[in-house]
Order: sequence, then structure tokens, then C-alpha cells
Amino acid sequence: MRKFIVLCSALLCVLICGAQSQKSDLVLHPNLSKHFTTAEIEQMYQQDFAQLFRLNFKMNNFAMFAAKEPGGNTQDMGFLEKYAKPGVKVDEDEIIRTGRIDPFDYDLPQDEYRINVFQLHRKGFCIFVAPKSDYERVVEAQLNQFVY
Repeated sequence: MRKFIVLCSALLCVLICGAQSQKSDLVLHPNLSKHFTTAEIEQMYQQDFAQLFRLNFKMNNFAMFAAKEPGGNTQDMGFLEKYAKPGVKVDEDEIIRTGRIDPFDYDLPQDEYRINVFQLHRKGFCIFVAPKSDYERVVEAQLNQFVY
């Protein structure tokens, strides 16, 4: 799985390489406004674009849905609801239907070198979090594509 993540990262970098993006090209995830006010988002856009980019990237790419467990260097972290923040209801049907999870609604740990796998109660479905080293490398590569 690690090779797959690195390959996907490299492919994404190659596809984007050669074309610098402007700040205005950043498409914000609609759920970002669920966690941050419009004023906070605008302030980050003007004063700390890198932070806004990282938060947006996290919303889109930190916790990934999978119809089968990733192979490779993984560790089973148990069921997803164990990591839900207080007041958050885990809607597995919604996660499966959309293939998305809001990482700001959970306290999902990230290992330095292993893929963390969080089980759903539906057999075969899970959420996984890439290793910190791989994730940070991809974030920085994507951020470096922006001129800000």
C-alpha cells in the first residue's frame, strides 16, 4: 500500500508539475466553513495561505474511505466511533454512500510509518490514514505548486 500511495503522489505531482497555480485557483472544501468562520478563512487566505491550504488538503485527503483494507504496513485501530469527537454521530451509511469522512469530526491518530486502519461495522469497509511521512511529503509537494 505504501508503494501505491507513493505512486499516486508521484503521479499527482507529475500531472500538476509545470503549471504553477495561483492562490485564487484553490477550491475550498464546502465543509471547511463548518469548522471555521468566513472571517477566519479569509484571514488565512490573506495572511497564512499555507495554513489554509493544509487545512483544506486535510479536509479532502487526510482520512480516506476504502471498500477493502489497504495492504502493506498497516495497523488496526479498531472501530471508527471510538475516535469520534463528543457530539459527533458516526453515520456509516453516509460515509459509504459518499466515500468521504470529515477528519475534523474525529481524533484520528497518524502513525509515523504505518497506515492506520479504522473499521466500519459493515464488513470490508474502512477508513485509513496514511503515514505522517508520506502525507507530509504530498502536502508539501502540492503546496509548492502554488504561487502565493
